[in-house]
Amino acid sequence: MFSLDGNGKTLPDIEEDIEAYFDGYTGSKALEEYADPISTGRKEAAKKFPINPGMVCEWAWLRYAGGGIEPIIGCPGHPAEAIHHGPDKNTMRNVEGNIHRICAECHNRWHAANDKYYGERPTLADGGVDASVPFHPIDENGKRYDPLPHDPVTLAPDEQVHAEDKRRRDEARRHGTIPKIKD
Repeated sequence: MFSLDGNGKTLPDIEEDIEAYFDGYTGSKALEEYADPISTGRKEAAKKFPINPGMVCEWAWLRYAGGGIEPIIGCPGHPAEAIHHGPDKNTMRNVEGNIHRICAECHNRWHAANDKYYGERPTLADGGVDASVPFHPIDENGKRYDPLPHDPVTLAPDEQVHAEDKRRRDEARRHGTIPKIKD
């Protein structure tokens, strides 16, 4: 019998031996054994959830996009170009509901609103990233609390989506990242 680990176990036997704090883990070793779980997780996410040509932001028109502490209002349908992990920011958690293919505007807006609540990534005793635990927000005392889940159903009114998109463009113009309109 073929065995990946040399102990006579089949692939399903090996997969059953690997535990994770979330359902759907498909890695080949324990989460805490990866030398660079951030990079490994991002590469796995790109394979499992590719952004195909013409794909529109998954958060388009949503009222409570992304979850976290401060969900955002989605865009009016910009092209998807970023793979986002959240509300659990552990990049090894590459499962439906925690991976989102979104536009750059929604991605940047979500991180601007929520990164301040997350603190440092959990670490192992050797200082490496600990991917065996969730990367959730923490309060001012360092106590972990559960983020709001992403809401893929509730839509924002058209006026709210367009107003938020205009606010984002105006802010970008003030910072000089997009040209100002000349009359």
